[in-house]
Amino acid sequence: MSTFFIIVLVLAAITILVIIYSEKSGKIKDIDNDLIPDIVEQKLEEIKAITKKTTGKVKTAVNKVKKESKDVVKVVKGNPKTPKGGSTNSSKKIK
Repeated sequence: MSTFFIIVLVLAAITILVIIYSEKSGKIKDIDNDLIPDIVEQKLEEIKAITKKTTGKVKTAVNKVKKESKDVVKVVKGNPKTPKGGSTNSSKKIK
């Protein structure tokens, strides 16, 4: 088992050395010298923006479902909100 850990440690060290060498030689751009390639930082920012937008959409959808479920509970209990034979807005699709 210790042989496995030694091999993993050596591979990790080699990987780190290759990354550092690539950054120092200019093959990987790193303007702020934090050992994180700039392309990775850009992709992370894009992912954060997409996640924020998606989270907002999900919150809106959850609030709509919550509202609709309250209407369903009222109808099931026999206290309909709509006139007899009417329907709630459950046929609307959530965007």
